[in-house]
Amino acid sequence: MLKLLFIFLIFFYHANANDKSELIIHDIPKPIVLNEIYDNKDEIIIPFTKGKKFTIINFWATWCAPCIKEIPDLLKIQNTQKKKFDVIFVSVGLNPAKDVKKFVKKNKFKNMKIFYDKNLKFSKGLGIKTIPTTIVLDKEGKEIIKASGYINWNSKEKKLLLKNL
Repeated sequence: MLKLLFIFLIFFYHANANDKSELIIHDIPKPIVLNEIYDNKDEIIIPFTKGKKFTIINFWATWCAPCIKEIPDLLKIQNTQKKKFDVIFVSVGLNPAKDVKKFVKKNKFKNMKIFYDKNLKFSKGLGIKTIPTTIVLDKEGKEIIKASGYINWNSKEKKLLLKNL
């Protein structure tokens, strides 16, 4: 029980929901290290393919209202700009895959590529402290944009930002 409480406290210290936003655009792409992440079959995967596309990684949880508000914007990018962007969603909640699947179905989110950060090593390695947080990686796997808190990715300004990458 003490171990469960400890994990719970670390998780809530580590990530809290944020409706306020901060957008950082790096002048020089920032090298990052991608740690282990899991698919819905509990297998470790690498979510980035060097040289193919820009990768958008969104960190979210089913209980996070700003995350839920942001998901449709990112899915629209995925559907309308799939040749340029690969959009993946990383669940940092403690929900098992079956609960996330129910959540996605209930909210009618289609074609979400969902991965799980069960031990929070992936998100901690990228300095994720708030959810939602969205990171955009260039074709070399370097961070070029980091957005903490809710971002309206379908605003004119954000569409132009992504178009000019």
